[in-house]
Amino acid sequence: MVNETSGEMIGESTVGLPTCSRTLRVAIPKVHQAICFLILLCPPLLHAQSSDKSDVPQDAVHSQAIPFCTEAASPDEDVGEETAPARTDCQAGDSLSEYDRLISELNSGKSVEAEIVVNDTVKPAVFSYDVLHNSLHGFYEKKKKLHDAIGLAWSVDYSILVQHASFTESGEDTASSSVFRVYGTWLRFGDRGGTMGNLVWKIETRNPIFENPTPRDMGFDTGSALSTANYKVLDYWGVTDLYWKQRFKGGRYAFLVGHMDPGDWADQYPLLNAWTSFTNDAFYNNPTEAIPKRGFGIVGQIFHERDFYAMGGIHDANGKDGKLDFDSFWSTREWFTWAELGYRSKRSVSARHNVHVHYWHQDARVDAGVAESDGFTFTYSTVRENDVIAFLRAGYSSGDAAQMRRFVGVGMSYKPFQRDRFGVATSWGSPPDKSKRDQITSEAFYRLQLTQNISLTPSLQVTYKPSLTLETNWVLVPGLRMRLVF
Repeated sequence: MVNETSGEMIGESTVGLPTCSRTLRVAIPKVHQAICFLILLCPPLLHAQSSDKSDVPQDAVHSQAIPFCTEAASPDEDVGEETAPARTDCQAGDSLSEYDRLISELNSGKSVEAEIVVNDTVKPAVFSYDVLHNSLHGFYEKKKKLHDAIGLAWSVDYSILVQHASFTESGEDTASSSVFRVYGTWLRFGDRGGTMGNLVWKIETRNPIFENPTPRDMGFDTGSALSTANYKVLDYWGVTDLYWKQRFKGGRYAFLVGHMDPGDWADQYPLLNAWTSFTNDAFYNNPTEAIPKRGFGIVGQIFHERDFYAMGGIHDANGKDGKLDFDSFWSTREWFTWAELGYRSKRSVSARHNVHVHYWHQDARVDAGVAESDGFTFTYSTVRENDVIAFLRAGYSSGDAAQMRRFVGVGMSYKPFQRDRFGVATSWGSPPDKSKRDQITSEAFYRLQLTQNISLTPSLQVTYKPSLTLETNWVLVPGLRMRLVF
């Protein structure tokens, strides 16, 4: 793995599309309005279908048929030997464009490959039959044919987050932002069982809406040492992922090299995805680890007997989101390095039965004025029946690079009605500055899967004794998130 995303600030670069960036900026508010109107208009057009609310294992949901997939191949259609006939049914858990073939050993919950596979998977939803998705049956078939022809697999998502704080130091108590991303894989070489490699890419833009501050900025404005979300500003189209992934011997050995987000690979756990799960920094990348912005990096992985593994990486400590800068890694030689040892129940970086110890080190960043820092983190996560996920995370850091000196967090999530996802977590953290008070941060969310393509997620965050202010002991931040995927 979404990720996706590392708790970093964006907006330093001025690179953009040379001729149409101004047009895009003008058009984006209209896109917001159109999508919001679509969300309001969809429910009356949809035909609700009862969902199975029985307490059965998650695998049992695969028996729920999704009507839009019931089209059969025309009897007059000439089907070649290498062309499979159209599917006569489609069930929850099935892949619409057969992107599930992309799942490989080097994968994480918020990585590009993990997200395109999940987006392409049929989901149990409140409205299982809807006009919009039914009309996209041919669209997914074309995606499959494109992947078979040239090896290109891709996906699009659009997310909006609106939050309101009960207290801010500036008085700006409402925040909103949107993220539009296009991402995928290409140039796939090799076979699934042995040696295989492919190019991974992602471009995106992030923009405030309703003329509010972004949730990233408002989160710190509440006086908390941890922001309420990483939704921020990238007011141009930027390349945020561009790296080569290579694996050997069926994934027992693998490496990545190129422009990437270190948080997509370091210290993973199954709910580490701000687009679908928790958004607060307390439950995103571990706040005792100074994950840098995206930049050039190298990641390696070794599995032993399919369960025990070792991973490590070296990255540019001065990375910049949306800007491809391969020179900084070699010119400044200020690096962020990490190593991880752990156990996972299957050969997958995002496997949910997971326990690991993680060490990180960041060189002194001279121009940024950040001293050399390092630390340890610990993560344990597990999955029980009915897709109940539980986790325990902890960490300790020295130096001032990380948001927290000490941290402990626990949480869980499960799927009500075998469809939506509810999550709740709480944490305690102590900032590096000993003069600042410790804070307790909690978050709960409920992700409602409206249709195959649209989800709504109301949430509530509570901060007790925010570290960076003495003006209040309590900060409440309700929020609403919408995500549209294709």
